[in-house]
Amino acid sequence: MRTFYGSALYEAVFAGKPIRFFRQALFYLLEWISCLRKGTCVGISAVTRTALPLVSEIIPCGVPLNEFVADAKRYSEPSVLFLGDLDSRKRGRLLLDSFPAVLARQPSAILRVVGPQECAGAQVLYRGRLSRDELVKEYRGAWVYCCPSSYEGFGVPLVEAMACGAVVVACDNAGVREIINHNYNGLVCDPQLLAETLVRALGDSELRKRLAANGMSFVKRFAMESTAQKYRDLYRRIVGMS
Repeated sequence: MRTFYGSALYEAVFAGKPIRFFRQALFYLLEWISCLRKGTCVGISAVTRTALPLVSEIIPCGVPLNEFVADAKRYSEPSVLFLGDLDSRKRGRLLLDSFPAVLARQPSAILRVVGPQECAGAQVLYRGRLSRDELVKEYRGAWVYCCPSSYEGFGVPLVEAMACGAVVVACDNAGVREIINHNYNGLVCDPQLLAETLVRALGDSELRKRLAANGMSFVKRFAMESTAQKYRDLYRRIVGMS
């Protein structure tokens, strides 16, 4: 049995540099070779199966919900959290470029950036690389977790953020739509409406309360124990078939 955590096809499509495109395109070929081998292929999402049609089972990633837990106390200032690279498919640069428009409506807002690329700007706080415990604290403190990605194979940070009670605002893509039901457990927008959507989330406490509550309820399906049970059942079915 082999599990595919997304596909290199979309990594190639949204590659920022030619060398990365060719590298991911080669990986995609190797993924197909792996799929053609004897055995059961598992994908973490429907979008994975779109790229690799020979994937026969979908088992989403699990999150340790005993660690990613909400805290009633959040940062006193309106806060947006971003996790990832600036110039990859994570599109942190898009968020940085959009944030001045957020500040025009929410002057006290803070953008907290977690990732490998140092950045700066008005009301931007670069946090660098964090341990899991430190990251959980950021999720718990944030009013909004922003995912401006062009592609997500599954979007584990979205689930982690929801579990910690942060409201998720994400740019529209197939992987995001598998997790976020717009205006129910998060907000999905086009890239050009990112600032406007963030302003809406930061400025409406009742909206945040509703989205956060629905998000915390929704992510229970991604508990690590549930994912482990799905794999256990699949192994038993495979053994029974052999």
